[in-house]
Amino acid sequence: SSASAPAYLESLVSDSELYRQILEPRDENWSKQEGDVLASLRALALFRVAQPLPMLLAIVRAYRSNAIALAKTKEVLRSMENFHVQFTGLAAQRTGGGTAKMYAAAAQELTAAKSPQACATAIKTFRDKLKARVPSFAEFEAGFSGLEFLSTNTKNKGLVQYLLQRLDLHHRKGLPVDYFKMTIEHIAAE
Repeated sequence: SSASAPAYLESLVSDSELYRQILEPRDENWSKQEGDVLASLRALALFRVAQPLPMLLAIVRAYRSNAIALAKTKEVLRSMENFHVQFTGLAAQRTGGGTAKMYAAAAQELTAAKSPQACATAIKTFRDKLKARVPSFAEFEAGFSGLEFLSTNTKNKGLVQYLLQRLDLHHRKGLPVDYFKMTIEHIAAE
C-alpha cells in the first residue's frame, strides 16, 4: 500500500548502507571492539561467494539494531568464515543451490525472530547446518597440501595470506597486528 511505501523505502536505504559495509568492509564502519567482525567480513569477501550475502545482511542488520549482541555476531561470522575457508578456499567446492537455500532460509529465520532467544535459536540452527556441510578432513588436507604461492603463480595469494594471518594470530603473543596492512613476507617472517 502507499501508506507503507515510505517505511519500505527507508528500509531499502538502510539495508543498502549495511550491504555496502558487508561488501566493502572498512575500518571507519567498525569500532575497535568490532575488529573481529571486520576481520570476518574481510575474510568472507576474499572468497567471493554470493550465497552468504542474505545471511550476512540479516546478521549485520540484527546486530546494528541490537537484536543480537556483539559476542553472538562475532561467533556466527567466525563460523561462516571457518566454513568458507574449508569449503570454498581449501576443498575448492562450489556453493550451489542447496547452500544458497540454507543461507536464505537462515536469513529469513533470523529476520523473523522477535526476541533475543529466538535470534539465538536461529543462529544455533544455522551454525549446526554449516557444521554438517564442512568438508571431510581428507578433503581439507588435500586442499591444504596442494596450496602454493609463487611469483609465477599468484592465484592463491589472498588465501595464503589469510591462512598465514590466522596461524600468526593463533600463536602471537604481545601486541596485536593490523594484518590488512601487511604482505605475505611480513607475516611469514614473524
